[in-house]
Amino acid sequence: MSLMAGQAAAGVVIRGEKGSWSLEVDGKPFEIKGVGCGIHRGKNGEDYLKMAKEMGANVVRTWGTDQGTQEYLDRAAELGLKVIAGIWLNHATQDGKFSYRDDKEYVWAKRREILSYVTRFRNHPAVLMWGLGNETIYFTKDEVERRELCAFMEEMVQVIHRVDPNHPVVYASASKMDFTYLARDVPSLDVIGANEYSSVRSLHSGWQDAGFDKPYLVTEYGPYTHHDRPCDVNRRASEPQDYQKAMLYRSLTEQIWEFGGYNLGGVAFHLGETTQESMTW
Repeated sequence: MSLMAGQAAAGVVIRGEKGSWSLEVDGKPFEIKGVGCGIHRGKNGEDYLKMAKEMGANVVRTWGTDQGTQEYLDRAAELGLKVIAGIWLNHATQDGKFSYRDDKEYVWAKRREILSYVTRFRNHPAVLMWGLGNETIYFTKDEVERRELCAFMEEMVQVIHRVDPNHPVVYASASKMDFTYLARDVPSLDVIGANEYSSVRSLHSGWQDAGFDKPYLVTEYGPYTHHDRPCDVNRRASEPQDYQKAMLYRSLTEQIWEFGGYNLGGVAFHLGETTQESMTW
């Protein structure tokens, strides 16, 4: 049976202060032990949400509204999983294909998409928070476009808050690259998200330096990406061995725990099928 508007919404609240922040869901403390999972059903019938549950995850993350469908959210709820429901934002391109300054048609279409998606699923029991954008600021290279993008994001966070005051909003930055913009231009965000493939300690320092008065969430973490690895004779990135990846997952997880009270947990990358170089890249 589909779970939609009209059913009881999960109350998601951030409690405490710097150093003792925690997430509360339906009146109970909740630490995010998440995994990124863009699709719930694999090409060969794999049930990735069931796998996430069996791995010990309590949260899954999507990146776009095309992923966090009715079926996806219903299956997550059936398994007792919460969802960071992603809303994809295109980065502005230098060729003008996407622009937050000049492409009014795209901006208005994205406004309608956000409003429609949040309105439709704001009472779905699987929703934990809204994920507005992923590394969009970093990949937008033009400074004027970055400021326009941030102004759009700030407007949309406020719109989401009005439509749905029961779920926080997070933006996933490229590690600490976007922090200056978020601190200055998107003050209404509830949680500062960051994708980190190196060191949570470095991420934590960057968050401290930015002077945020709100917790962060490690929205992606895992082994070094192919961008950070030497190439082989075929000019392909040299992939670490599985045991090396496992060690990095464990190290980063322990660093997340080290800074509990400042962050709300983490989301490992990646469970499922991917267009990137491998299942963990």
